[in-house]
Amino acid sequence: MNKEIFKQPNFYLALFNFFIGLLFIFQEGSVARTASYIFQLNFIFNMYIINSTKKNKH
Repeated sequence: MNKEIFKQPNFYLALFNFFIGLLFIFQEGSVARTASYIFQLNFIFNMYIINSTKKNKH
């Protein structure tokens, strides 16, 4: 990984969303399962933003 990725706050938000999504995915109930999907989608979206801003800077 490039060091530029670690300087972006979206990277840390994406990691947080990933781990919270993992915690919710193992919980019982439909609300927890829905929350885990939302956190995982937010992780993917943040990583997309990081990748697109990295490409635009070069």
